[in-house]
Formats: sequence, structure tokens, C-alpha cells
Amino acid sequence: MRILTWNVLKENSRLKELIDYAYNLNPDIICFQEVSFNVLNEFINDRKYFVYYTTDFINPNEYNNGYICTLSKIKPEESGEFEYFSKNVKSILNNIVYKIYNNNSEQHNAVTIKIKGNGNDIQIVNARLSCAIGPNDRILQFHNILKEMNRNCINILCGDFNIVDSKLFNILTGWTRGFRLNEYNFSERDAFEKLCDQYNMVNLFKDISTSVIPKLLLQFDHILVPKDVSILYKEVSKVRFGSDHNMLLADINI
Repeated sequence: MRILTWNVLKENSRLKELIDYAYNLNPDIICFQEVSFNVLNEFINDRKYFVYYTTDFINPNEYNNGYICTLSKIKPEESGEFEYFSKNVKSILNNIVYKIYNNNSEQHNAVTIKIKGNGNDIQIVNARLSCAIGPNDRILQFHNILKEMNRNCINILCGDFNIVDSKLFNILTGWTRGFRLNEYNFSERDAFEKLCDQYNMVNLFKDISTSVIPKLLLQFDHILVPKDVSILYKEVSKVRFGSDHNMLLADINI
């Protein structure tokens, strides 16, 4: 099974090139984040994939909404969505940039589908964790998603998790993202990998940067699979087509 995940950047003038590039890789499952209203409807109307989605940002003008979107060649047996975080966020990034400047309300929802693969039930979760919160709250978001996994399935988690590996990045930006003083020395990556291990998951692209900032190790984007799953191939794209994230691609023997 070939799985692709990509934060496409909602306001991206090169989205058509990006989507064509993704389609040409012939993935069975595509997990997109930051999808615009118009692009979502193009996915639905072109009928190349079964399309499942949830809101990522809500705007008074529906055409300005953002979405988390999962595309599947295989018709799922089940699909759904769930909220993984309900705390009131008070950061500068959330209250000023998102709410006042962009008139957006950030949602905390994930999309799930369950499909059959080689006789196995496979659940795929697609999410974008908030970058407008401190690391402890983001780890809480991730843990809440892990607790929603179906124990009777092979679980695959994809998306932009916004886990920050760089202390320098936190020093420069943490004050806008609601960091408490003791969180500047908190190792978000260590806490993230500890939870992966606790839930028997492996981070396929560990220690690989996926952000637009080349000088810092920032693995924002992830594909997580069970430890006993065989990986046939994996790739981080060298091109972004206007996104501020790299694409991740993995061939998984399930």
C-alpha cells in the first residue's frame, strides 16, 4: 500500500502542480492538510478517489474554510471524524493572527477511514496538530489521537503534527505560541517518541526535516506505523510546489 501525506498550504498558487505531482505517484491513500474549499470540491467532483474530510479552520465565509482531507482508491468500510482537543487556546498566534487578522477559528479534528488490505483491517488517521499552542498541549493532542486508535486494526497515523525539534525555533517563536516559561526547555520530540514507543508505533521519517527552513531540524510531518509492519520504500520530496512542507511517501507491506 502506497501512502502519501502533505500539508499543501491553503493559500498556494501552485496547488495544481502539487496535486498533479501527488497523483502521478499513484498513491493508494493521500492525506492532505490545509486544503481550501475550492480544492476540496475539485477532489469530490473529479471522482479519482473516495474523499473524506473534516474542518481544520472555520471562517464566516465558507469559501475561506480550511480542511483535513483523506483520499482513498479503496472504498472504506467505515469513515468518520473526531475532536481531539477542546481547551480554550489563548496564544498570540491564535487570538490575533488566526481570529482577528484572518477571521478564522482553528478546529482540532481528525479524519479516520477503515479499509481492507491483504485481509487486514487498516485504520488511517489524518490530522494537523496546532502550532498555536505550547508543547505540552500539543503532546496532549497527540496522546488523545493515539487513545482513539482502533485496537482491532493496523493503525497508520499521518499528518502535520507540528512537533518542534529545535530549541532555537522555540526561543524565537514560543512567546507567540503560548509557551509557559518551563516549556522552553521541554523536549517535545522526546515526549512524542516516548508515546510512539508506548503505543508500539514507529516514526518512519525520524530525524528528517520536513519544513521549509533548511538550517533547522524540524520534522513537522509524519507517517506512523506499527513496529512490526514492513516498509518497502520511503521518500521525502525534494520539491514543494509552493507549500512550506515536504511531501512524505511510504510503501507499506500490508
